[in-house]
Amino acid sequence: MEAYEAAAEKRRPIDPARPRTEEATIPAKSKKRAGRNHRARNARTSHPAPRPAGKKPDQNKRPVTVLALLILTAVQAVGAIAGGIGLVQDPINNIGLPVSQLKGTPFKDYLIPGLILLIVVGLLALLVLAGLLRRWKPAWWLSLASGGGLVIWIVAEVVLLGNLGGAGIGMQIAFGLIGAAIVALTLLRSTRRYYGIGA
Repeated sequence: MEAYEAAAEKRRPIDPARPRTEEATIPAKSKKRAGRNHRARNARTSHPAPRPAGKKPDQNKRPVTVLALLILTAVQAVGAIAGGIGLVQDPINNIGLPVSQLKGTPFKDYLIPGLILLIVVGLLALLVLAGLLRRWKPAWWLSLASGGGLVIWIVAEVVLLGNLGGAGIGMQIAFGLIGAAIVALTLLRSTRRYYGIGA
């Protein structure tokens, strides 16, 4: 009898409305859960969460090196133009440089040195300053020439005239350092990048 009932149970058709046993439903649930986990892992791998974008540097903001360059160039322009005008207006009784110091030099008075100081050292620096403010690329090259020209002027002054007495020697040292600083600041990477030189 028991064998007959077992055989009949095997032949009985499966009722679709009949709930599955716990043993049959567990593997199906596990498969679904595994599939969801796999899709979630793929989504995280293929579409990583975007990182918060950092603040982009302002390309129009002047670096500190450029600000320092502008200040020193302005000092050079003002000092050289004032000194050059003083020498040209009165090449003999000028701003405190005696004509006797020109002994042994190619100059009889301070007219030619005054013009050089006014035009080459002073007005050039003023042109450079305007170009640097407008971010004019050739002004970077002129800045090198302007700072180098100031250094050459001081060296030539010391060689031809010697150390000037009183405040003169202090001015020579100060403007010599200003010229060297202008050259150094012009060559710095941040300055070159700002003016698009070698960037």
